[in-house]
Amino acid sequence: MTHQPQISDGARPRLVMSQALQLTAELATSLVPTYADQHAEFGEHLQAARRLRLCAERVIDAAIAVEAEAGATAAEIAAWLALPVEQVEMRLANQRARAAAIDPPSLAEELDAWYARVSGPDAPSNAVSAGLA
Repeated sequence: MTHQPQISDGARPRLVMSQALQLTAELATSLVPTYADQHAEFGEHLQAARRLRLCAERVIDAAIAVEAEAGATAAEIAAWLALPVEQVEMRLANQRARAAAIDPPSLAEELDAWYARVSGPDAPSNAVSAGLA
């Protein structure tokens, strides 16, 4: 195990967003190959696209918390997303609970390793954790 980075509490939402982006990237990547298309059942591609859209919604939810942490109001975020303020407030509360439940040093270390693995040998070893102090 490597040295775990110091992470501020304010960086938790961004770390949750990085995790949501990782999951979205992994799902999207798994949908790229076409070799099994001949065996796909009707609706299978739509189901996969729906799963990807749900992952993207998780990224948006996480981004709501990142913007709020940076000082944006719920009303500003609602305007940017064309959503009711109440929906933004609910999504923000859910994301704050999610951020409170993570283990930031461990998650940052996992994401650093994942990013280095998928980005190649020139990727910095602390690409995720470097900005979270």
